[in-house]
Amino acid sequence: MRFNPISAISCPIAVCLSLVGCQQVDDAHIDPTPRIHSCSADKLAHMVGKNFAAFDQEALSDTVWLRVIHPGDAVTLDLRPERTNIEVDKGGIIARISCY
Repeated sequence: MRFNPISAISCPIAVCLSLVGCQQVDDAHIDPTPRIHSCSADKLAHMVGKNFAAFDQEALSDTVWLRVIHPGDAVTLDLRPERTNIEVDKGGIIARISCY
C-alpha cells in the first residue's frame, strides 16, 4: 500500500470540521428580533389602481428600499423582503405593491 500525503492531510481536516459542526449553541445570546425592516406595501395599498403620476411621494418617507417596475423593465431576482416594489402597468396605473 502506497502512502498518499493528500489523504493523510484531508482526513484529519474532515474530522475536525465535522466536530466543529457538533458544538452546542448558547440560545441565550441569540437575538429573536428579525433584522429585516418591513417594507411599506401595507401602508401604500390604497394606491393600487391609481395613476402612478399621482403617487404620493411623502408616503415613501420611511421606505428604505424602493423599486418601481414598468412593463419590460429588467429586474434582479434577489429576494429583499424589506424592499417595496411598485409594479406599474402599460397605462401608468399601479397594478401591485409588494415586498420582495
